[in-house]
Amino acid sequence: MQKKPPKGHKQQRLYEARRAEIQMHLDKMPEKIQKWKKELAIQKEKQKSSLPF
Repeated sequence: MQKKPPKGHKQQRLYEARRAEIQMHLDKMPEKIQKWKKELAIQKEKQKSSLPF
């Protein structure tokens, strides 16, 4: 009869996958911040009044 290795806790099993996912999101963060700032500037331009006073 074969013995399987211990399964480990769910947190231990998912550690590497979650760590990789977090690192991927951190790598994309500067791009997301730039995109957010551009959209914010566009929204500010739209809200700007055309009246001179």
